[in-house]
Amino acid sequence: MGKSITLLHFEREDIKVDVVARFEGDELIIDGYDIGKTVEEVWGDSDYEYVMTIPAGSLPLLYRLLGVEVGKRKMLLKAIAERFHGNDVFRLWETSWKRTTLIARPSPGGKVMK
Repeated sequence: MGKSITLLHFEREDIKVDVVARFEGDELIIDGYDIGKTVEEVWGDSDYEYVMTIPAGSLPLLYRLLGVEVGKRKMLLKAIAERFHGNDVFRLWETSWKRTTLIARPSPGGKVMK
């Protein structure tokens, strides 16, 4: 495992979905990409991207909540993947962190999926 980990990879003839957790600088990024015929039917475009950024200042709380020593990025990614995976991974992530009052913000140009 490098600087990112796959939280979801799903593929069939009409849709492909990927959600990844990764570090970009000092921030944690959770982003997803859906593409295919089903996406076009739902969103009116053949692809849909969504991104959530956890600022560096919020990461110590995340480390504590997941029982990982602060600064151990690979271990944090692994802990995230163990807890957040499956088809509704992004919704679960977004909902969980709103409840813990972490300050999550959309990345510039990114959309947060509802």
